[in-house]
Amino acid sequence: MSRVISCMIVMLFSLSLVVPSAMAQLETSSQTIKGDLLSIKGDVYVIKDISGRFMYLYVDTNTKRGRMLVPGERVVALRQAK
Repeated sequence: MSRVISCMIVMLFSLSLVVPSAMAQLETSSQTIKGDLLSIKGDVYVIKDISGRFMYLYVDTNTKRGRMLVPGERVVALRQAK
């Protein structure tokens, strides 16, 4: 029984070292999206990426844009996780 408890303690300690570093990677990760801009619905841009998936990008006042976009254009967007 004590062997099981000691294994559990070692496992929990190992997880306490791994989980914070994994969370830090998630917070600083970014994703480049390339595809066609299908529509703009308020603050949401709908993009169909090159693999055929639909991506929804929220645009706010902090979003950096070179110019105004119109549906039908090919776009490249960098989405950063918060």
